[in-house]
Amino acid sequence: MELSITTNVLRPLDLSDAITAIGNAGFRAVEIEKAHYRRIVESEDPMEECRRARSAADQAGVKVIQLHALFAITTDRPMDRTLDLAQNTLNLSRELGVRWVVLHPDSSPGMYEDPEAYAAHRDATVEILTELATIAEDCQVGIAVENLPNYRGVPRFGAFVPELTDLVDAVDSEFIGLCWDTGHAHLAGLDQAKSLRAIGPRLKALHIQDTDKICDRHWLPMRGEIIWQPVMQALVGIGYDGAFNLELHG
Repeated sequence: MELSITTNVLRPLDLSDAITAIGNAGFRAVEIEKAHYRRIVESEDPMEECRRARSAADQAGVKVIQLHALFAITTDRPMDRTLDLAQNTLNLSRELGVRWVVLHPDSSPGMYEDPEAYAAHRDATVEILTELATIAEDCQVGIAVENLPNYRGVPRFGAFVPELTDLVDAVDSEFIGLCWDTGHAHLAGLDQAKSLRAIGPRLKALHIQDTDKICDRHWLPMRGEIIWQPVMQALVGIGYDGAFNLELHG
């Protein structure tokens, strides 16, 4: 595993300056978080901004290994709009040298009280991911679906490991995998070692953070409540060889 960190720790800085500073701090890999990516998208020339950031990364000896997308896998958005967002995100990610783009799944109101609504939501999510897998393969950039937290016992689609593994297995593409957020898993009350062993080779990206049971803190490991030894043992045990990416608040 290579040590990586999110650009969120230097959010006030220009992306290129943030990447340079992260490289100077000794990191060799980085994830571009939402705020920095939004600035790319809203710039006059997003592709040129990506080239500038890639150049800064090359000069700093840093690989841009992950990017957190701005859009979620939302079933109530028109498919054409979702595919346009994905195409743009993956094109820019390819220019940056990104390996995996992290996406959140989404929930529909009342779906856990209505089996038919749940099945329809699951099937619609698989349909979207299947279309996204084609774009991902064309761009040679993978999509990692992130586990979500449950707040105050309210279930959310994508918080449970069987749901996540089902999505990946149903799409059956090497360009669709999972991102494990340790803070989200803690908020959902999951056994993280058991969960990671169940995910196995589907795991392609990490959001490493510590937290408590109150909210999504994004603290450094060892500051919160997570017991890290079983997590690390599980990652080694499943042969995870991606980035150990710290998703921290600045």
